[in-house]
Amino acid sequence: MSVAVVQRPAAIEPSLTVTPAPSTPKYAPRPVPSSWAATALSRERALVMLASPPFVLDRRDAQYRRVAGVRLLLDWLAAQPGTSWQERWLASGADADAVTSTIRCLVSGCWLCGLLSVSAHSTFSSGM
Repeated sequence: MSVAVVQRPAAIEPSLTVTPAPSTPKYAPRPVPSSWAATALSRERALVMLASPPFVLDRRDAQYRRVAGVRLLLDWLAAQPGTSWQERWLASGADADAVTSTIRCLVSGCWLCGLLSVSAHSTFSSGM
């Protein structure tokens, strides 16, 4: 058996040119609905949904803290203006910042003052 070696011409490097990005995206972002079915659930139904798979944690103590945190979060949202959980979340201003800022807002706004110990604030954050 013989092997033939073929010589190829040296590769020519293409000249580098900068092409500006298109001003419009190739695919337009999908529209964001202002409401959907889960945002209109009652507090009890929302709690059941958020405490069921796939939201269940393996560790029982962590799951307990998560459900307690969800209860606190839903109580706080219920005090905000709006007819759905999404409207209340947006009305609260929580959507404008990260979750950490939201917790700081809740605590500094005295909504949680007197309700929670300092160690329980982590329980609240578990619900987010």
